[in-house]
Amino acid sequence: MLSAVHTDRTGRVFVSAECTAAGSDGVATVPLERGIPLPADARLVPLAREAEGLDRHGRVRGLGRDRWALGAVLPPGHLRTLHPAYRVGAEPLTSEPCAAVGADEHGSLVAAALVIDAEAVAQPVTEPAALAARIAAALREDSGNRLLRQLARCARESACADARAIFLGTGTGALPVAPAATAALATRRGIERAGPAEPAAFRPSAEEIAAVAIRHLERGAGMVSFGRACDGEPLASVRLMEDAIARIRAATRRGTIHLETDGTHPQALRRVLSAGLDAVTVRLEEGSAGPRRESLLVAAGAGAALSVAVLACPGRTDAPEALAALQALLGALPGGLLILRDGADDPRSDARPAGAGAPIGIAAAIERLARDAPHFRTAAFARPLVAA
Repeated sequence: MLSAVHTDRTGRVFVSAECTAAGSDGVATVPLERGIPLPADARLVPLAREAEGLDRHGRVRGLGRDRWALGAVLPPGHLRTLHPAYRVGAEPLTSEPCAAVGADEHGSLVAAALVIDAEAVAQPVTEPAALAARIAAALREDSGNRLLRQLARCARESACADARAIFLGTGTGALPVAPAATAALATRRGIERAGPAEPAAFRPSAEEIAAVAIRHLERGAGMVSFGRACDGEPLASVRLMEDAIARIRAATRRGTIHLETDGTHPQALRRVLSAGLDAVTVRLEEGSAGPRRESLLVAAGAGAALSVAVLACPGRTDAPEALAALQALLGALPGGLLILRDGADDPRSDARPAGAGAPIGIAAAIERLARDAPHFRTAAFARPLVAA
């Protein structure tokens, strides 16, 4: 049986001797009965709401006004199954996407989460000195490239995995295009509602974008990508993208040129596909239809590798009506990859869709999607759940 935990205003963590652990399924407070050992690179976040637990009769009780709920922001490759349990306030709680946390019989912390991408979890950590050397070498080679200089800042100061990839020569390298004056170039994977780290000071040229991409692909990396998490919508700069993609493909046929988009510009998407775009990820919101559906069909019709990215939120994504809508959309597509990411909100304060129904649970929703949409793959669970 897992014990409830809470934190105080200084961030110290306490394990309850009286209450068992609880989480929120997006509608109600429920027992936190299983999870995974808290990942070493997870980040604990105190939430300015009274923590909830369950007494020995299974009844929900607050742990005390000054005993705040504790959440865990999970590293890439993980997906939460329950929100932290807390007393709902008058105003929604603005926070990063957090998983509920409990403690096992040894006092070790456990998170309400699944491992759904073993490759992301297993990514090796690059020593800061090695990264700094790679960045310095790249900047010596192309000191006048403003995009490369910005990506160096993103890699050093924001710990952006996709910016770091540009200098390490592995994985997916970021190609932010800053389509609006307020768009950010610093990138953070997985936290879709994270605010821009800084306003963009410039719009990179097609030459600068192509130079960064060509260097990355020619050194054996697999992919470059437009449209990272806190970049703006790249298809708002369709002419710039067309020019950059044409320059990249004129220089090399290696690797994959990928775009992540909100899917609201299907005609612009046609243009960049014609220019040589290889792969497309469309981000969905609940019950997404209209232009997003059209964009998915455009990408599929062009033969691009297709991914559907869903911001997964307990109480929303696993509500029967939302799940049925997603299943219907996937059924209209030829296949590809289904990407599930944590989405941030205050589920019991934010309005839920009318008739959303009782949630079935994130794990059950994934199993249903795997059964009913087998032509879309999701990453397999890499670790078993740790039973309480």
